[in-house]
Amino acid sequence: MRRPYQVTALLCLSLALFVGWNAVRLRYYTSLGPGPGFFPLWLAVLFGLLALAMLFHATWSVPEAMKPDFYPSRAGAMRVGTILALLLVAALAIEAVGFRLTMLAFNLGMMGVFGRRGWIETVLISVAGSFGAYYVFVDFLKIALPEGIF
Repeated sequence: MRRPYQVTALLCLSLALFVGWNAVRLRYYTSLGPGPGFFPLWLAVLFGLLALAMLFHATWSVPEAMKPDFYPSRAGAMRVGTILALLLVAALAIEAVGFRLTMLAFNLGMMGVFGRRGWIETVLISVAGSFGAYYVFVDFLKIALPEGIF
């Protein structure tokens, strides 16, 4: 069971190096305080150290036997595929349809995949998570979100 952890650690280390390389090219500090390169650089350093720790542990520790439920069942694989499809559709639709309706449909889909709640709770949570989040970001935090065609 070493190989999956080693591959994951190397991928994480590569991502940390990529983020760190791009963060170094940004200004680290400005006259007002930390610049745009400060936060991503330290995140990349921390992520790289964690990836190295994972690689070290996966390479030099006693290997575990692969658990019988390591790979998802058919139902689990369908759930993962549905979540990825929902994320893809939401990413493609958010500019055209707008944040509120896209997140409403996304939340309804996610509640359908994960939720074991009644339909009233599902609708209320989905509306609060889409329209409520929109109004918090736009009205209180003054952050622009996609309006869409409606």
